[in-house]
Amino acid sequence: MNMKELSKSYLIERFASSAEAGLPMGIRLFLLLMVLVITIMLGVIAILIIAGIFTAGISESERLVENELNHTTAEISRQYGELSVQAIEFAKQLSQSIEKTSQQLGIPVAHLQEHPDKLEEVIAAQFDLAYLSLQKSKSSGIFFILDATVNPQLYNAQYSKAGLYLKNMEPNIISSSAPNIIVFRGFPSIGRSNLLSLDTQWQMEFDIHQAPYYHRPMEAARLNQELPLSRLYYWTPALTLPETSGEVMLCSVPLIDSQGNVFGVCGVEVSGMFFKLSYMPHQTFFNRLFCVLAPQSGSTLDLSQSLVSGGYSVRNIVRNNSPLLITKNERSFYNYREGNNSFWGLHTPVRLY
Repeated sequence: MNMKELSKSYLIERFASSAEAGLPMGIRLFLLLMVLVITIMLGVIAILIIAGIFTAGISESERLVENELNHTTAEISRQYGELSVQAIEFAKQLSQSIEKTSQQLGIPVAHLQEHPDKLEEVIAAQFDLAYLSLQKSKSSGIFFILDATVNPQLYNAQYSKAGLYLKNMEPNIISSSAPNIIVFRGFPSIGRSNLLSLDTQWQMEFDIHQAPYYHRPMEAARLNQELPLSRLYYWTPALTLPETSGEVMLCSVPLIDSQGNVFGVCGVEVSGMFFKLSYMPHQTFFNRLFCVLAPQSGSTLDLSQSLVSGGYSVRNIVRNNSPLLITKNERSFYNYREGNNSFWGLHTPVRLY
């Protein structure tokens, strides 16, 4: 037997003896220790998950957002309730004042549409009441619309109505000495007589072609003559008035004379800027926290009829008039999605009536 055969036989025997002996003791102890450590770590992680340690941050965030939501909801309900009361009181006083002015002119208030030449005098006589009511309400605007037009012979005259609309351009600034009030709708002579400027989007009359704030309160009052004004006022969703660019919410109340005749509407305005400044989130922990007041239909929020305050991350979606689809996340928050855009948050109904 030569040396090569001896060496080969020796290597085979060594390999066989090593296989029979198994892994070295040091390696086996090391592997056992690793298994023990991994088992302990998995146990600790399971305990932390059960105890909610890993979700504590999300739960705390949800609590902060929920507190902000509850606070804002209460503020909106309170302020909108006060504005509703102011609008109802304005309607009572204005109805009496217009009826009195019409009687002095020898015109029944229900027949104002038959005397377009008297409308300017009747409307101008209500300026002081409207101006003082605007300041008292602390809203961004006040208006009244009569069921009459100055130009009944014009094309589509049935959609044009006379009235007055005053806007406070700085409703959040306490400045009773020099409020920044302008004429948005109404006779230009009223602005000149009272040293008020006309708005850049001024028009003399109201376009009521698609105006739920005009039609709904009047229809409700005519169909339910026994109901008080507190049951007949109407809050619109956010809308954009014809030939304007800014969103507003309007609270409108029917105008009713002493004989029960409905001859117009009046109300107050909440502009998009007024809403934004009034309901800025108080929580500064989240830089992009925002508030949306929008109609909810099933599992969607209609951003085309919404007012927004706070962060600007939602504005692009608002411009697209796209609804947000609401889904509940597995652990916390709701998800609001539109296409590739997604937000986490909470929502709750708001009482406006």
